[in-house]
Amino acid sequence: MNKLRFRAAVANSGAMEADTISKNGRSSKSQMSRENLNLFVLFILIASTFVFSSCSSSSPEKDGIKVAKKRCDCERVRLDVSQKQLEISQKEYSKFVKDFNSYNFVNRVDFRNKCQEIANNIQQMNNEASEPYNECLQKAEEYYRKENEKYATNQQKKEQFEYARNNYLCEEVKNVKLEALNSQLNNLMSQIESLRLSIIPPKPEIEKIKNDLVNKSIFKKDDYYYDYSTLQPTRRQREAFWSTKLEHIKEVEILNATGSGDEYLLLVYLRLNMGPGYISFDGNVNITYKLANYDDWLITKTIETVN
Repeated sequence: MNKLRFRAAVANSGAMEADTISKNGRSSKSQMSRENLNLFVLFILIASTFVFSSCSSSSPEKDGIKVAKKRCDCERVRLDVSQKQLEISQKEYSKFVKDFNSYNFVNRVDFRNKCQEIANNIQQMNNEASEPYNECLQKAEEYYRKENEKYATNQQKKEQFEYARNNYLCEEVKNVKLEALNSQLNNLMSQIESLRLSIIPPKPEIEKIKNDLVNKSIFKKDDYYYDYSTLQPTRRQREAFWSTKLEHIKEVEILNATGSGDEYLLLVYLRLNMGPGYISFDGNVNITYKLANYDDWLITKTIETVN
């Protein structure tokens, strides 16, 4: 009797274990199916995204517009650089105007040289200030070359790409500070011009006249002959009778100076001699000097003898 009960208990236990195993098996298969489904869905999403991205990025029109926008971005940088450059110029020229009296300019040549020195310094600083703009253009050009290579083997798409790039209109970009800065700089340059005109260098003296006469030609004031066919005195074709060299100048004396402002007429006694046995000149000449822009006194008219 006891043996029968034991066998029945064993049988029931085996049946329960078999049932448990069967349920666990079905549960594991169900879980695996759900995981596989999730992986499949994820794969589909990734593949779709890749395909969409590939299709989107390979559009020549869109790529052309992207390239154009990169160039447009540089326009904003350019305006910022222009503002900085104007600020640099304003600062340097303002300092020059403020310190003008301390330079004690006696002629316009020194003034011009100082202005050129300031301009050179400004140019150097402006070159440094323009680096962000140059870098932007370089990156935009690199991006263009990269995108352009995608259509190197497809002429139709290449033309679509170039058309989109060349015909894209950038949004208008403004820098409201530029107009004010330009106006201020123009005012500064007007002040500098007034300062230049205020410099009146000393009138030409003997040594300057000697140096200025070098390689200058001297003409006779009146050189006429009587034309019997017209019964009128007629000027001959003028020819210089002397081309001055420094070693020819033996004596110079200023006899008179007339004029004012930026022009003077000097009456000068000259004694010129080319050496023993050569012709010489001993007489008076008129020499006109003019105060040229940014320079000192210059001989501006023909040197003529005085009868």
